[in-house]
Amino acid sequence: MEVERKWWGWGAPGEFYDVSNRPNLWSFFRKYGAMEEEVPSVTLEDLKTNIPEPVINRSFLDEITEALKKDAVKTDAYERIMHTYDQNCMDMLLLRKGIIRRAPDAVIYPGSHGDVEKIVGLAHKHDVCVIAFGGGTNVVNGTVPETREKRMIINVDMGRMKKIIKIDNESHIAWIEAGMPGIQLEKELNALGYTSGHDPDSMVYSTVGGWVATRSSGMLSNKYGDFTDLTVSIKMVTPAGTIATPVLPATSAGPDLNRIIAGSEGTFGIITEVVIKIFPLPETAKLNTFLFTTFDQGVKAIQEMVEKECIPALVRLVNEDEVEFALKTARKSKSWFKNKAVDLFFAYLSKIRKIDMDKTCYMILGYKGDKKTVRHRQKITRKICKRNRAIDLGRGAAKTWDEGKYDLILIRDLIVKHGVLTDSAETATVWSNLVSLYNNARKAILDTMQKYAKPAWLGCHISHVYRHGASLYFLFGCKEKKGEEVEQYLDIKNTATAAFVSNGGTVSHHHSVGVLHQPYLKEEIGETAAGLLLAIKKKLDPKNIMNPGKLIPGSGNGDKP
Repeated sequence: MEVERKWWGWGAPGEFYDVSNRPNLWSFFRKYGAMEEEVPSVTLEDLKTNIPEPVINRSFLDEITEALKKDAVKTDAYERIMHTYDQNCMDMLLLRKGIIRRAPDAVIYPGSHGDVEKIVGLAHKHDVCVIAFGGGTNVVNGTVPETREKRMIINVDMGRMKKIIKIDNESHIAWIEAGMPGIQLEKELNALGYTSGHDPDSMVYSTVGGWVATRSSGMLSNKYGDFTDLTVSIKMVTPAGTIATPVLPATSAGPDLNRIIAGSEGTFGIITEVVIKIFPLPETAKLNTFLFTTFDQGVKAIQEMVEKECIPALVRLVNEDEVEFALKTARKSKSWFKNKAVDLFFAYLSKIRKIDMDKTCYMILGYKGDKKTVRHRQKITRKICKRNRAIDLGRGAAKTWDEGKYDLILIRDLIVKHGVLTDSAETATVWSNLVSLYNNARKAILDTMQKYAKPAWLGCHISHVYRHGASLYFLFGCKEKKGEEVEQYLDIKNTATAAFVSNGGTVSHHHSVGVLHQPYLKEEIGETAAGLLLAIKKKLDPKNIMNPGKLIPGSGNGDKP
């Protein structure tokens, strides 16, 4: 691996969630099934011993090794293990149990667009399957090899292609290699006075190419747009040749090829270069937190912000379960007076204001821009929130959230080790349907979780707002059913996706389709559109070597998760 990661779980080796000075954390997790002792796990050395033998196409391997730098082609067990699974809870469970269903047979590190053309060309010639790999943050089995695939499978890790190629300062656009991690991109752009405007939860590891391939959305999408909106041009290598879309502000020259490539999840080809919009760093940034007595009232406040065309850069409305999570996992202040003040304030809300604190929801608002605009938006949104019976909590809770916004998946790793099955499921719908979808999906997911364990925890938040609707991001957790963890996970996950589609939502707002959501794609886009995607794939990839079995129904060997 070019970037060192844990062999299972999120982050670098030795990077774990800090549980110190969080007095209520373990009582909260134990309430939902966490055990005192860690669940037994195999070791990395065990996996190296038990990994399936590779399928080797000797002619391909010899030719590609000769064509690239001597250290570009790797076949050792460690590299294969590190590119076997994605980052969902099921994959982490399988790794910890020592189960590898199918691993890539080799991992190849291109150093340039030309290298990728050589790899894809030779893979097409020798009928070798190709899976593009960015930061390893996919959660829908979008980069997991099909177990029934008999051909050699190579994983093309883009980790060496991570440069800003050039910047057009007059046009405010930048040419970026597809393997550039988000956190590195933002750091380098910030040093030049710019921002990409894209800030997903996976920011530390996910890459520019992966953002395009999965139609990523970031926390600041209300201001800057989803990553598809930020994309100006794409260069992609396919078995049929290289596609490079023009660098133009707009065009009506046929269908938008950028939007055909975006979301294709490596099934058409490998993205090597992306031209993106960049923005001057905002003059100021502010945060506010509001408490709402119900989730519905928070939704109404957001809708009013939309109508008034006054949406902050960041809007995050969290339901009562996520509020419970935030309060129970919060650090204890070192100040006795501050802790006492918080206790007294909540007592006042409960006893004097008669607010049911078990049903309260938080809204975090983040503003970015010039000082005048930020002040104006803060003033308007504060009035809107108060009209919807919200209580202004200032910036404290929002600041705490902002400081730990990339830590959620580290918490996942912590509690999975202690026997809690936990993951996410997300969707989006129009405003007129949002509350109904929220209620119906919530009931369906809770009912399924409670077949296995009670109580179960189900958080949800709105984090991406549009003129006509918004996203819903559910987080679930309950005690594992020993021996049936994978089946339990798939039951909950499939229940969520089926509930989304049957209640007018999308199968995925920004996690893509992969394998886990593929059975529901036809229901969302229809038989004819699914056939169109398959026809495009057959034109660009006639031998079906590019990430077979993902996204497009009928494009693989029939694997089921």
